[in-house]
Amino acid sequence: MRTKFRIQRRSGTAIAEAPVAIWFAILALFFPLLCLATITLRYAFMVTAAHEAAYQAAVSKTFSTDVSSTDLCAINSADATAKKVAGSFSGITVTNVTTRILQSDTTSNALQVHNQALNTPADTTRYVYLLETTIDGQVQPLILGHSAIFQDIPGLTGPMTVQVSSRKLAENPQGLNL
Repeated sequence: MRTKFRIQRRSGTAIAEAPVAIWFAILALFFPLLCLATITLRYAFMVTAAHEAAYQAAVSKTFSTDVSSTDLCAINSADATAKKVAGSFSGITVTNVTTRILQSDTTSNALQVHNQALNTPADTTRYVYLLETTIDGQVQPLILGHSAIFQDIPGLTGPMTVQVSSRKLAENPQGLNL
């Protein structure tokens, strides 16, 4: 009779502790994973903004001089596109957009980086020209707020600073000196 009482007692304890264990599992595992998933998704949106900005820069007719108010140069179109695409998603802030010309030598594979327009017209027989757009920004976590225990933890209680880049082949290399 006594053994039967002990068996029932153990099983009753497990049933009583189950809600606490489930609550702990949700807090300890699910919430951090949800925060990580949110940061990852917003980072992916930032990468999408960089790809779109690099594409718009690559199809521009000039690098640093606007052709008209609707036909923007590579620098201005990349900036406008990055901010437009990132602004369509919540939790993303663009702080800086940089567009550069990458000049790759086809014979030696040497890479030259130009932050400004080329000094001479593009030599497409010897070089391949790419436009690289780099976006600096911040992605917000799911819940933004200060914790009494911790200081700002990037990605958990504070914004995470990120930098993404994308490169596209210049479609009009002769305009890179303008």
